[in-house]
Amino acid sequence: MSGYAWRDHTERLAACGANGAEMALGIASRGFWCVLATRHVSLKEAVRTVGVREVSSAAKALDRALRRLGRSRPRLALCALNPHGGEAGLIAGEESRLSPAVAALRREGILLDGPLPADSAWRLHVEGTYDGLVCLYHDQALIALKVLGGLSGVNWTLGLPFVRVSPAHGTAWDAARSGAVDASGMIEAARLAARLVG
Repeated sequence: MSGYAWRDHTERLAACGANGAEMALGIASRGFWCVLATRHVSLKEAVRTVGVREVSSAAKALDRALRRLGRSRPRLALCALNPHGGEAGLIAGEESRLSPAVAALRREGILLDGPLPADSAWRLHVEGTYDGLVCLYHDQALIALKVLGGLSGVNWTLGLPFVRVSPAHGTAWDAARSGAVDASGMIEAARLAARLVG
């Protein structure tokens, strides 16, 4: 409403010359990580626009990030658009748009499985089968992260020539006004920043 040209910090920072800036969200101390293929759009818009380019960019960024954190061959899963992963086309056919990205990334050496139903992908991530997830829209990532870690999530902007992290919950003006502040996200972000610059 104020005329600011960008929807989020990631878009703004990408406009500064970043190559493929992406938003990673995680609970760093517990090793839970995901990247969003779409950001700050409605679910309808996310379903309409997500495709090979968005999935490829997100998966490559997550693979690089996890390698930076010490995973030599990160195992990733792509969350499906449909709740049951499309059931091989029986429940709509959006997943067929995403499969070419998975095949191309695997040829490049990125260990990406899917598309998998998001609930199964998160269970397998928590159990250690996957090191990170490519989520297609906000709620595929944030619902699970907030259930797993409350407000301790971290937002790590990937693809920048400098380290940029913050609490995943954003500015939290409502909490600041009330005085009921949970600092766990800020603590996680500071620890991750120290790890990345150390």
